[in-house]
Amino acid sequence: MTFIDFYALLGIEQSADEQTIRAAVRKTRGRYRQQAGSPSLEQRSKAEQMLARIAEAEAAFESSGSRRAYDAELAAHQASAAPADRESEASAPQSRQRGAQKDWLKAAADYLDAGEARNAAGAAKEATHANPGDPRAWQLRARAALAQDDFRDAEFAATEAMKLMPGDAAGPGLRGDVLRAEGRHSEAEDAYRAAADLSSDDPTWDAQVAYTLIDQNRPKDAVVEARQMVVKHAGAQAARDALARVLIADSKAAMSNDQSGATYVASKRQVDHIESRLGEIEALAPLSDSVHRHRDGLRADLVAARSRRFMAPTGSLVLWVLGWVVIGIWLSWLILSLIFGDTLGILAAFVLNIGLAAALFLRVYPQQWQLNRKVLGDAWARTGL
Repeated sequence: MTFIDFYALLGIEQSADEQTIRAAVRKTRGRYRQQAGSPSLEQRSKAEQMLARIAEAEAAFESSGSRRAYDAELAAHQASAAPADRESEASAPQSRQRGAQKDWLKAAADYLDAGEARNAAGAAKEATHANPGDPRAWQLRARAALAQDDFRDAEFAATEAMKLMPGDAAGPGLRGDVLRAEGRHSEAEDAYRAAADLSSDDPTWDAQVAYTLIDQNRPKDAVVEARQMVVKHAGAQAARDALARVLIADSKAAMSNDQSGATYVASKRQVDHIESRLGEIEALAPLSDSVHRHRDGLRADLVAARSRRFMAPTGSLVLWVLGWVVIGIWLSWLILSLIFGDTLGILAAFVLNIGLAAALFLRVYPQQWQLNRKVLGDAWARTGL
């Protein structure tokens, strides 16, 4: 089993404090979560592998005890690797004399697969220096730079790769990945459209166009784009999966947001919208397991929302409530006046009915913190929500 340097994976120093580690975990996880939605099987698989490693890193750094244990393993691994490194360095002059040359391309790919972005970037630069005419070297350099959020070098490398393979959709597609990661979504959309024009049989780039529309807060346009993609690539599993992901994103966009950014259903109209989208997703079957997991999460949100009552404050509803309040105050005053007298009786009746009305209102329209408490139990109090 390959030992993973979690510090290199997160791009932090071994002396990093807890706050720095948490920030690095969030940032790195966010980057690979975006890639996990890619229609490209290779990119999606690598992203899911990286997300699993990030979860392992988070567990290793969860407490001071687990971090000390991991640091001890890391030190032991580095100590065991040192003799091999010295032997390699000692044999290097002989290798050079024999005309041997290090395969920097393979080294960069291995570093990137292991999540060591910094080493991957260094090896990829060596690969581009050794083989400036090889587009694979520039592609690896772009990927490695992107893993470090070095957008300037990533865009430069992607542009160089594109020059070396004109007519290949992978060129503008890679540039689109760089632009999207940098947040330049409109430019990324243009790059993906250029890639789609060069690869009419591959739904990968059409799907990325739809995703960039979601990034630009244009979910309706994204749904239209994704539906057209399914028609264009009839029968393609990747196209159906991409449309399902866009429909899920559209459902999330239609929900309400609390101060933490979490989404929740707050109206009957939202319930109807999600039901419609889920129905369309079901019609796309069969879908991949990763899409099923996201769909099941959306379905759980819908089930929870259906258990709540969503009533609009129409004029008839207001009159109905006021009528019952008046009747309630009058009936309770008749009873309480026998106990407290007319003056105190009417005051007690008024307070009693206002309290009952408030309790009923909170029962029908629970506050967000009440929903959090019901779902999360005592854990909700520590969230600040």
